Amino acid sequence: MIKDKIEKTAIIQKERNEMNLGNKPKRGMTIIAIVLLIVLSGCQKIDKQEDDIYIFFTSDVHCGVEDNLSLASLKALVDDTKAEHPYVSLVDLGDYLQGGTLGSLSKGKLIIELMNAMDYDVATFGNHEFDWGDDMFEKWEADGGFKFIACNLIDKRTGKMPSWCKEYELCYIGGHLVCIIGAATKDTVFTASKKRIENFDFLDPAKCIRKVLRKVEATYSPEAVVVLSHIGSHMNRLSGTPVSASN
Repeated sequence: MIKDKIEKTAIIQKERNEMNLGNKPKRGMTIIAIVLLIVLSGCQKIDKQEDDIYIFFTSDVHCGVEDNLSLASLKALVDDTKAEHPYVSLVDLGDYLQGGTLGSLSKGKLIIELMNAMDYDVATFGNHEFDWGDDMFEKWEADGGFKFIACNLIDKRTGKMPSWCKEYELCYIGGHLVCIIGAATKDTVFTASKKRIENFDFLDPAKCIRKVLRKVEATYSPEAVVVLSHIGSHMNRLSGTPVSASN
């Protein structure tokens, strides 16, 4: 039943997107349900149907809490899934604190409070989170009750990761140990104000992810690993084939 609801939601979103073809793209959110995770070789496989893990993620919300399906509809869908299925998680891939009235008036605070009320488990950040300056991240962390994750962000002033950031998050989803690794896009150096990011280095995400993956596998042996990233890719809009990929 849950899979039917997810498929119906995807169809509704697809129809809305098709109706908007030729119009100026509207800022909104991407809502996708992942039924199967990337299972690591050598780890215990999640192979029973009743053990499927559902991960809902949002991306590029840009404070558009009522755009497209809306956060309220997403919350209802997640709650319905949890009522029938014990293995559910909600995460965000970045660019959620900038772009709309609620975010602008509160400097992201109201969006963080909404995400906290929706029980987001973890979030990475996009390039636009830096629009408010790096001094806001600690406040957002306190308001949201979760750390931002990105394994490739270094504070030049200390040579270490910022105090408000961590490489990964270990989550027990329905009793399954899942490691969620974050990665920031190096494109931030081109898409954010240089003054806002002058204190940070954005390292090669692929190298950093592999390094964290080896450490996590050796220490915790998670059943599955998921990477949260705001790293974009580019494709031919006519053919739908990738033409290049960021990093």
